[in-house]
Amino acid sequence: IVREEMDRASAQEIMMPILQPAEIWKESGRWNAYGAEMMRINDRHDNEFCLGPTHEEMITTLVKNEINSYRQLPVN
Repeated sequence: IVREEMDRASAQEIMMPILQPAEIWKESGRWNAYGAEMMRINDRHDNEFCLGPTHEEMITTLVKNEINSYRQLPVN
């Protein structure tokens, strides 16, 4: 039902990553706010990541990098 309604509105479906870089969470100030409940890992190069509990940080980064003017809205 949801996909049918999204198609009817000409909306785009996007896939969001499960592992998210720590930098975007630190930039938003929520890296430490989640505490021990958020799963954090380091890769073999010692880069920090988390198992994303939400995707606000990813959407904000996507919009920041892709939308330059309100004239580009809405994005369908």
